[in-house]
Amino acid sequence: MSSLAIKSYLRVALAFGLVSFVTGLTAAQDIPGPHQSVLPDVPTAIILSNRDTNRIVCVSGDIEGYRFSEEKGAVVDSSGSEAFIKFLIEKFGEEQKYVQVRSEFYFQCGGVTYTLLAAPQDVPAMAVYLVPGTGQNQSANRVLFSPLSEEERAVTITLGMLKDDIPASFSVRDTNDRYNQHVLPRLDVRLHREVSAVGTAYSAREYRLRARSSIELLERAFLHPFFGAAIYAVTFERTSLEAGEVGRVIIVYRGVQS
Repeated sequence: MSSLAIKSYLRVALAFGLVSFVTGLTAAQDIPGPHQSVLPDVPTAIILSNRDTNRIVCVSGDIEGYRFSEEKGAVVDSSGSEAFIKFLIEKFGEEQKYVQVRSEFYFQCGGVTYTLLAAPQDVPAMAVYLVPGTGQNQSANRVLFSPLSEEERAVTITLGMLKDDIPASFSVRDTNDRYNQHVLPRLDVRLHREVSAVGTAYSAREYRLRARSSIELLERAFLHPFFGAAIYAVTFERTSLEAGEVGRVIIVYRGVQS
């Protein structure tokens, strides 16, 4: 599929909202601030504040239910994809007693159970993310892609990366590669991140492009062994760069990369 066709489809998708996304966060990326992550069916020790209200986030959807021991001094409330845990504070005159006994919390999220072994401590409010397991991600990606044509699948990946709105079920790996000055004339090239729609044949890479002089970007220049095999689509954030400017290119792969 040509970059021109992808770019045309992207314009239509942006204008009319034809591309839908399973938005959210991944286990390894785009989770803001200090946090703890918990996988399904694996009892996980976490730390919660025994003074402030703690936030639990179901990454893959709404929280469907929860269980805990009220006698251990905790209160839980939920709404949509979030739940909040607050430990009760006992007051004896001017003194306050804070909960320090470990509590077990069981949350239903995305059709599976998450077990939190929480140790209340004197720390600020904590955020805990219930992240999908690999099997859940594979199933979610197949559901996401099943009604889409091959072109629409490429657009979903490309648009998600350009908008930094990558589906929660995709795996994301950020890189710290340095710019390579020996791949393309007049361009320095650096791999920025790799994305995989696990359970499908689709993946993508985002490269940063730094122009050494004015240049028009052409798709065929990126059909280069450096960028690997099985390239399905090439999309530029901008089709021309002036000297010193930095642009982005998204390369979508279908099949096995080299």
